[in-house]
Amino acid sequence: MLPQRRIKLLVIAALTLVIMAIYLSSDARRVQNQKFYQSTVAAIEAHKQTKEPGVAAGSSAGEQRFSGNPTHGDAARPADDKMAPAIPRNGDEETEEISIAGRTKMTVPKDRNNPERQDQESGTDERVEAKTELNSILKRSPIIVFSKSYCPHSARAKSILLDKYSIVPAPYVVELDQHALGQPLQALLAENTGRRTVPNVLVSGRSIGGGDEVAALDEKDELASTLKTLGGQWVQERRTTRDFHSTKESDRLPLRNFDPFERPTARRHRQFSLGHSTAHAVKMRYIHSEERLPIPENVKVHIRSRVVTVEGPRGKLVKDLSHIAVTFGRPEKDVISIEMHHGARKGVAALRTVRTLINNLIIGVTKGFKYKMRYVYAHFPINVNIEKNAETGLYEVEIRNFLGEKYVRRITAQAGVEVATSPNVKDELVLSGNSLEGVSQSAADIQQICRVRNKDIRKFLDGLYVSERGHLLKYSRTYAIPSHENSLKLLAVGMESWVAICGLFAAVVNMILDVAQFWKERLLSWWRSKSPRSRLRYRIANAQTYEEWEEAAFELDELLSMDLWRQNPTSRHYDYRLILGRLEALMSAREDEDILTLVNLLRSGLVRNLGNITSPRLSLHAYAGTKLLIDDYITQVALSIQHVTALQTATVSEGRFDSQAKLELLHDTRQAFGRTTLLLQGGSIFGLCHLGVVKALHLQGLLPRIITGTATGALIAALVGVHTEDELLTFLNGDGIDLTAFDRQRKMRLDTGNNQWLPYTTGDNWLWTLLRRVQRYIQKGYFLDAEVLEECVRANLGDLTFEEAYARSKRILNITVATSDKGGTPNLLNYLTAPNVLIWSAAVASNASSNSLYQPVTIYCKDETGSIVPWGLSRHGSSQSGRRTEYTDGESPLSRIAELFNVNHFIVSQARPYLVPFLRSDVNLLDRRPTGQWSITRSLMRLVATEIRHRLRQLDYVGLLPQALARLLIEETIPGPNLTLVPDLSLKDFTKLFQNPDKESLAHWILKGERGTWPAISALKVRCVIEIELDKGYQVVRRRRPAENPSSVQHTMGQRRMPNEGIPRKWRGYSVDHDRDMTGLLGNFDRQQDDLNS
Repeated sequence: MLPQRRIKLLVIAALTLVIMAIYLSSDARRVQNQKFYQSTVAAIEAHKQTKEPGVAAGSSAGEQRFSGNPTHGDAARPADDKMAPAIPRNGDEETEEISIAGRTKMTVPKDRNNPERQDQESGTDERVEAKTELNSILKRSPIIVFSKSYCPHSARAKSILLDKYSIVPAPYVVELDQHALGQPLQALLAENTGRRTVPNVLVSGRSIGGGDEVAALDEKDELASTLKTLGGQWVQERRTTRDFHSTKESDRLPLRNFDPFERPTARRHRQFSLGHSTAHAVKMRYIHSEERLPIPENVKVHIRSRVVTVEGPRGKLVKDLSHIAVTFGRPEKDVISIEMHHGARKGVAALRTVRTLINNLIIGVTKGFKYKMRYVYAHFPINVNIEKNAETGLYEVEIRNFLGEKYVRRITAQAGVEVATSPNVKDELVLSGNSLEGVSQSAADIQQICRVRNKDIRKFLDGLYVSERGHLLKYSRTYAIPSHENSLKLLAVGMESWVAICGLFAAVVNMILDVAQFWKERLLSWWRSKSPRSRLRYRIANAQTYEEWEEAAFELDELLSMDLWRQNPTSRHYDYRLILGRLEALMSAREDEDILTLVNLLRSGLVRNLGNITSPRLSLHAYAGTKLLIDDYITQVALSIQHVTALQTATVSEGRFDSQAKLELLHDTRQAFGRTTLLLQGGSIFGLCHLGVVKALHLQGLLPRIITGTATGALIAALVGVHTEDELLTFLNGDGIDLTAFDRQRKMRLDTGNNQWLPYTTGDNWLWTLLRRVQRYIQKGYFLDAEVLEECVRANLGDLTFEEAYARSKRILNITVATSDKGGTPNLLNYLTAPNVLIWSAAVASNASSNSLYQPVTIYCKDETGSIVPWGLSRHGSSQSGRRTEYTDGESPLSRIAELFNVNHFIVSQARPYLVPFLRSDVNLLDRRPTGQWSITRSLMRLVATEIRHRLRQLDYVGLLPQALARLLIEETIPGPNLTLVPDLSLKDFTKLFQNPDKESLAHWILKGERGTWPAISALKVRCVIEIELDKGYQVVRRRRPAENPSSVQHTMGQRRMPNEGIPRKWRGYSVDHDRDMTGLLGNFDRQQDDLNS
């Protein structure tokens, strides 16, 4: 056998012979005689012998091929080419090379006969700056366009290179008429390229001419080949053609290489990838990349802030992908799109990673994941013990006797992973769960903890290894056919055939039963399931708090794409341009600290319905609210008011914005904006829903300080008006209402049990209550028991007067009373018109609408000594109106409220049982259907209702309508803008109309009132937030003002005494002799109120 060294020598000799044979049989040896090879070698030698350090003397490989090879040089140019100076073909002519971007980019003949140029190059700083600037410009892109903005030829060249061709990176344009070194740059280009005019297009440092030359190359379809030829190794065509009108999928470019904003000016576009050398390589980016993932039917995927939540039959998984800059979308109902714009190669790869992660989540909640691990041991048997921790709920795996060790190896499985031993296979561990990450990580932890260390792994292979990966699928039934051994072979074959036939028949029957069971469950699930919209509407209708209602409303808007309507500021129902302009002006004034402009904007634009932003139509599109532009505007106005309130003021002597000027500004602005009152109308037992309305407004900070009530609404308004801010929330929960009067009446009725006319009217259901009230009407002439009502109201209110309640709660309480005489008793009772009247008597009198329903009620007041006596003004006419009182527009109670307290906006809570079925809240979308048929039906219903209302008013005007019906059917005109709230009542609630209130039913009616108010919260914020901020700012500034002179206050108090009221007005200090109207007096009332608060 030959030695190893001799074998190596023989192999080397054989390889040498093969290489020499290939060389001699090819044309490679003749390459050295070619001119191209010689010129290339000469250029390389010249590059090595250059004297200037750091400047490349030879051109790049692509440029040398262009200058030395006639097939790539002159053949590609026109005969009269003046775009670039001639490059010498031999070594006789002396040339000079200009270094651009760290390498030789231009080769021009050396000009020895121009000493001025040499002097200018050596001594002129401007020329040196131009050279430096030219070097930096040529680094920007392989294609540079030197042009002038006013030149039409320049515009033509830029249009062809920038619009018609898609080049990456884009050509860099230098406008010489706008550049600081425009003239020196143009002179330097003229010397280096031979072209003195613009445009001048350079490709890798070589000029290809101007606009006419570029247009001529484009018409001949030679521009692309010219760019590739001149660019050499730095210019490559990424895609030959791109046909926008091609129907073949293969003729189109991928979506990631398509720019949606690119203008398709030509039928065919060319895309080039132009790059510099390795040192200046341009990183490629894909304009748009997209991955799509279909969603199964039984899987729900929610994505919010890049947090993916997947729900399926097996449970719910959450994955946080906020660290990956991708965009999610829903192009179709059951498809998720994952997009990235202007992403690099790694970013595009991240798209597929995100798709795989979400796909694993979907598989986990539908099929689940299962890993099987086998025990492998050759020395000592491995014992595995599995226990579930009772506190954490996680499985703990203990591995004992590993390699005979006494040490117990423990590992805790990931959350959601179940670990168990295989019931059928010995020495097998089964890990299952919904999360692929949890199952695989648990398997890896078990395998890693059994890793053999410090031993030869070729001998010691003990451990637990993953043997199978799969899903948690339902395995079909299998039937084991017992083998029958018989001495007679024929009988055995027959028996086996019979068993096989029976097994096949059983399998077919089982398959049919399984399919039938599957479709049965599927049909039942489809029949019982609700659509996402129905589920969200159910959540809205049954919400217990406003936060639950708001969350469901946002989700429903997102499902119906109504959130896009809110984000779009444009609408024909309001002047969005005006609102947007004022919003920008307010923000600019606040940022610039321009107080004068900010104050002028506040005073000139504080109109409640500025630009029609309170239009009800804007609240009928989305469940969650109106346009976001309107919400932003209201927020900025409120912040501006807070900013003005918090400003540091100066004294009057300093001549700047002082405290008195700020106080007058807030007072006058609040006076101009107007005030809001909450009007609680009627209701019987439904009137308890008014408590829910007040509670919803109070929790959102929208409860007005002026509260007005009529009938049952007067009782609720009185209860609210006597409680302070701290007591109100406890009272609104139903804990502070005393209903013992009704309980005492019920016990008394059950104890007596004797009735002469109807012996069975002692029951407590609604039917017996109705019969009992009809009996009372027949026997006594009134419908409700005024004594019980008076006892209940007096137990809750006490003997407080209007003035005492105002001093206690700082809320303005108004109660309307219908009287029989026109000129005697006031029809509006408050702390101004009737300060000494007891509130409980006025509330009971407000319920006395006619003789046929109530017994007469007397109004009481307190005299000078504090004793309770009948009110003196009610001696001429009691509150039992025997006929309906006619009011003119100026005499109606609501008009009087507008005059006394500057009220120009009404929030009407309507709970009259005979009107609720025919009314609908102005902003409630829950019962509105989006179909056109329902819209037509609603319009017809509105037309019929308007016509009936008009005819009833005509009958009442001529006196043909009975008095009782006129009081019930004709509504009082609201003298100003208003928003109607109707409780969310069902048909079942009308069966409780004749039941007495108790603790259990009180919570029910309060929740009904809250649900009727929640849809209007957004609209009420638009209407009332500015008013509330103005009032709050005024109170804050008022408290900072120094206290007035006590003597002056005492003097005005002496002038304000009214002899017909019996006691002095202690809580206000103003004089009626001041030359001001009623509106001006309101400012004094509010200022005195602020003094009381402080």
